[in-house]
Amino acid sequence: MTDKKLLSNIVLLRVFAILVVVAGHAMIIYDAEWSTFTPARQSAFFGYLKMYINVFQMPLFIFVSGYVFAYINQMRDLQKFTPFIIGKFRRLIIPLFFVFLLFVLPIRELIQYAEYQDKSIIKILLDNFVLGKNSSHLWFLPTLFLIFILYYFFVFITKNLKKNIKLTVELLFFVILFGVSMRYTQIPTFLYLNNVAWLAVFFMLGYLVREHSRSGFLRKNANILLAVFGILQFLGIAAALIHFREIALIDYVPAAAVRRFSAICSVMFFYVLWTKIDEKQIEFSKNKFVKYIDSESYQIYLFHSPLMYIVWYFLADKNIAPILLFLLNFAAGLCGALLISFLIQKTKKLNLIIGK
Repeated sequence: MTDKKLLSNIVLLRVFAILVVVAGHAMIIYDAEWSTFTPARQSAFFGYLKMYINVFQMPLFIFVSGYVFAYINQMRDLQKFTPFIIGKFRRLIIPLFFVFLLFVLPIRELIQYAEYQDKSIIKILLDNFVLGKNSSHLWFLPTLFLIFILYYFFVFITKNLKKNIKLTVELLFFVILFGVSMRYTQIPTFLYLNNVAWLAVFFMLGYLVREHSRSGFLRKNANILLAVFGILQFLGIAAALIHFREIALIDYVPAAAVRRFSAICSVMFFYVLWTKIDEKQIEFSKNKFVKYIDSESYQIYLFHSPLMYIVWYFLADKNIAPILLFLLNFAAGLCGALLISFLIQKTKKLNLIIGK
């Protein structure tokens, strides 16, 4: 982080989030809706666990981004648009091109990725960077880039409003985004606009929590909130167990609303949990391992997933215990990504690959 003050609770939350992402991808082979590789041995446990992780996995990442964005705007005046957009382009879009072309594409060609077969490089690039298809895990980068642009203008418009009016506008915007998120599957994948529609509400959630967390309400009522959000997470688990079918769980309540509500409850549960842990274990965020994973979280995200494809290519059809295959994937993704990041940062001329 480049901020003057370390957000220790967000450090813990971000470390948790990236480890959950790596774990989620390591077990995705047992997700019934994922068909790139089929394991020789199925695992209902990992299948259900993956469904549950899907409830909050990416919303939690976006929440952290919104929280930090609000914090930075509290610490300093809003940047001018040109340096802001150049900085985000360098951080998110340049790595998107480099990592895809130098890492994701060669590995997918190596493993004979079905959806890339009999397609020209131009068609593959068009699908990935314009039409929003088959971009592996990298879809998150252009999605976050567009969300940052959206919120830049939101902050620019609302920054001089009176406190009560500003809060009213923020809550109204949150409600609007919640409704849009419910309909994200009806929005075109062009330039990942569907993903922006899905996740922008969680960015706003993080923004709101940071903007108004100084009141101390969350800290004073941490135990009660943990219990409430923990119980409400049942909705997320229930949604996972019914496989996210398009049905109404309760009369007149759409399943999409239940999914978004359960995701919000899950995100808030983990935010309150790690904030409470940070208060009880003050030195935890200063642990060398925690600090290291936090500093490398972006690089871990960039490089971990394609490495798992190599593991699956050679081992998916082997009679390997699911827990062992999961651990191999987790280790390959995490340790491999850290090694690649280390080598890149040792060669400073390559830092552009990781947005530095």
